Amino acid sequence: MMVWGGNFAVMKTAIEYVPPFSLLALRYAVVALVLVPFIKVPRAHLKQIFIYAFLMGGLHFGFIMTGLRYVDAATVALLTQVGVPFSTILAAIIFKDYPGWRRWLGIALAFVGAAVIAGEPRFEGDILWVGMVVFAALVWAVGNTQVKAMSGVDGLALNGWMALFATPMLAVWSLLFEEGQVDAYVSAGWIGGAALFYQSAMVTLFGYGCWFWLMKKYPISLLMPFTLLGPTFGVAAGVLFLAEPVTVNMIIGGLMTLGGVGIIVLRRPSLLADTKRYKAEP
Repeated sequence: MMVWGGNFAVMKTAIEYVPPFSLLALRYAVVALVLVPFIKVPRAHLKQIFIYAFLMGGLHFGFIMTGLRYVDAATVALLTQVGVPFSTILAAIIFKDYPGWRRWLGIALAFVGAAVIAGEPRFEGDILWVGMVVFAALVWAVGNTQVKAMSGVDGLALNGWMALFATPMLAVWSLLFEEGQVDAYVSAGWIGGAALFYQSAMVTLFGYGCWFWLMKKYPISLLMPFTLLGPTFGVAAGVLFLAEPVTVNMIIGGLMTLGGVGIIVLRRPSLLADTKRYKAEP
């Protein structure tokens, strides 16, 4: 969770030096090169994986990166947590998995907390970028519906083939919307390489590798509470390493959002079991 949470600060720092879509394309290219040669082809689910790659690689991370240009990493770490209540609502609509009153309370609390954070005066001129982060969380929730349909696919196989499909998408986006990619990486020096290593090796290969191992060894009900540590480490990384401010709105809204997510997760840990197998943090 520390590795995943710290990724918000890493991404925030990286996009100040290198184009975000090119960084994402390289990240997924590395992951695909490492994983795909050693995993089976999930032929029955390639269509769903392609859609998932478009949602997660093409949209979710794209909006996260864009929002991070204008919104601090600590705030983004908190706002992305509304993906959990979004997932709960979509599960009720699509899979008829209706939440009880306690989880509805958690949903309301999480959204009110996000509104408190977004309503901070310093975001008055940046509400569009805050909205992009929230929209990215919604896309994450939509992506979860695809994961639900692929419950039999191994987590590493899903991540590997998702990375393979996402790489060309992001490369095209980079060519269309960005310029000077090579010069940017040359100017960035070790920062660009370090960001790529952290994103591909630490976050995806090490982070997810450990998570999949834990999923096989321990029950989901024991692991789910630890996912709340991700945004906590994300806030800490933003404050400690990027000198981002800690405001009253962030504290109150953050506690409300995490409290609401905690109610949802702890009331029914199995709700997000499938989705958390593959995607816990950015």
